[in-house]
Amino acid sequence: MSETKSQLDERRTLHIVDPSPVAFGNVKAPEPFVSAEEAARFLSVKRRQLLALARRGLAGAYPLGTGTVRKVWVFRLSELAAAIEQHLATPRTEKRDTIPHGQSSR
Repeated sequence: MSETKSQLDERRTLHIVDPSPVAFGNVKAPEPFVSAEEAARFLSVKRRQLLALARRGLAGAYPLGTGTVRKVWVFRLSELAAAIEQHLATPRTEKRDTIPHGQSSR
């Protein structure tokens, strides 16, 4: 027990390390949710149209609460943009029961 006071202090010192670079590496903070108004402005559509798309299962739309009639919807803009981009990239297929534009039924 011939430790000096400075050696004892050094052993007792708590070395605090910032955990973010050590434990999480390059993990980014999650993107915040935005309201229906902000998401509609981002997509340049009306709020009602956006909410109708959300009810039909639009990616990036998340209902909050447990209500069955009314829900509060929140959105992630990056997921909305990716869903729209994917929708625009997929080829459109013609519906069988419709008449192509410019042709008559006879």
